[in-house]
Amino acid sequence: MSDYGRIGDYIGPVAAKKLSAVDIDANSSNQHEFGGNDALRRLLGTGEDRRASQGHGIPTALMYLSDDDAPAVADLETTWYDARRNNPNRSAEWRLYYKDCEPIRMARPGDLMCFGMLRDNRLLIIIAQHDSTAEAQAKWLFGIDDEQEGAFRFHDNTERELDAFGAQIFEALGINVEVRDDTYLPEMIGRWGYRFPSNEEFAAFSQSSLTDVDPTHDDPDDVV
Repeated sequence: MSDYGRIGDYIGPVAAKKLSAVDIDANSSNQHEFGGNDALRRLLGTGEDRRASQGHGIPTALMYLSDDDAPAVADLETTWYDARRNNPNRSAEWRLYYKDCEPIRMARPGDLMCFGMLRDNRLLIIIAQHDSTAEAQAKWLFGIDDEQEGAFRFHDNTERELDAFGAQIFEALGINVEVRDDTYLPEMIGRWGYRFPSNEEFAAFSQSSLTDVDPTHDDPDDVV
């Protein structure tokens, strides 16, 4: 059993895609909107419109992750609506509208974007820098293979055990992650804040934490 519980204790399934230029260019993406394909509809539902302008948008935490800096986080309300609701002769066309904010301004084509509903009913949008350790960890956390540009794809990895990197993400969002006293999350946050350490930094930290094994004498399988 993980020291931090299951991923599903904190967040449901996610929808993910690789960002294209049109996704993040306000001049060409129809004022920051995503089309609501099947994956997003499964996450957000297809009931009533949730319009921020009318006071009942979706509370949203938007986070940009990279290896160089602490996560950039913005709290806002997003709008989820059927653009054809007043046209009964046409099928529904769901769209997600979002305002410009720092994490969106940091995003670049090729970055990974993940949507998921937190257990506190906020929508979490994570953007992870392309080809970074943060992106690799996000893919592992949510069970994502190599995404392609285009439509969002649905991923359910909620039964996987939460690791220290996932715990850092939730802590950065103000979500209390209950951990055992002997876990290393407090020390990791003390060393790196909420910045993701490089592979080399984390490998050195992991080796230094193995106080009860000797890799030079113990069985390799037991060390792992």
